[in-house]
Amino acid sequence: MSEASFDQLWINARLATMVSGPAPYGSVEQAAIGLSGDRIAWVGPMAELPKPAASLSPVVHNAEGRWITPGLIDCHTHLVYGGDRAAEFELRLKGATYEEISRAGGGIVSTVKATREADDATLVKDALPRLDALMAEGVTTIEIKSGYGLSLEEESKMLRAARKLAELRPIGVKTSFLGAHALPPEFAGRQSDYIEAVVAMIRSSVTAATTASTETVAVIRSLETAAATTLQDGPAMISSSAAWAATGFRAASADRAATPSTAALAMTFSRSVAKPTSRAAITTSVARAPIPW
Repeated sequence: MSEASFDQLWINARLATMVSGPAPYGSVEQAAIGLSGDRIAWVGPMAELPKPAASLSPVVHNAEGRWITPGLIDCHTHLVYGGDRAAEFELRLKGATYEEISRAGGGIVSTVKATREADDATLVKDALPRLDALMAEGVTTIEIKSGYGLSLEEESKMLRAARKLAELRPIGVKTSFLGAHALPPEFAGRQSDYIEAVVAMIRSSVTAATTASTETVAVIRSLETAAATTLQDGPAMISSSAAWAATGFRAASADRAATPSTAALAMTFSRSVAKPTSRAAITTSVARAPIPW
């Protein structure tokens, strides 16, 4: 290492570098990290620093043996939603089952009602403390699902709120459309109709964004086939093949310039459906289009 100065220097740290080797997690004891701007400029044992820490940086942090790890990725969250279920937690402690709570209007249905009643600003305001708590625990990238709107308009609202969080905090946000999370009240007893509605949400969003490519059309056709298969195998299984396949359509960037990948969707689809239609067509490479979610 050539002699250099850093804007900040962390010393007396235990590092998890994740580099392959004999030490678990690529750990380095009695380590230092030098930062230049917002970049890591140097990592290694303190013994290899060319000069005393105080002469290398105007700002020196003593980690006092604490671990410093790469940023954590929370790959499955429902961070954006309206209301809360604190009263239901008390009921569960008293012995009520989820099914009993749901029949009484609680569970996911109660969150759907509260989410639909909330506007974009309220969803963002309520989600920020949850996001701050995760960031304080070391999360630097987070996936956020929809799934409590259960209509195109309301699901879009949730995903807009999720992307707004990325503008307000220094964190990477990836969004996922989970339109088949549950059966909305207006579709009670009509599971098959709602599966069709979920597929229609995907179809209308793709159509609104661009003229669908051959690959994207193949995916949509396969989703429709999966929906039909699901209904034949058991209409009540709304969270089975077609529903899970539908959720695979992801808006993949925080600036809404999403890249729906037929290959990524095929991975979800092939795990869910025993005999997917036109597997080769589904796994054909990417159709690029901005999704208006």
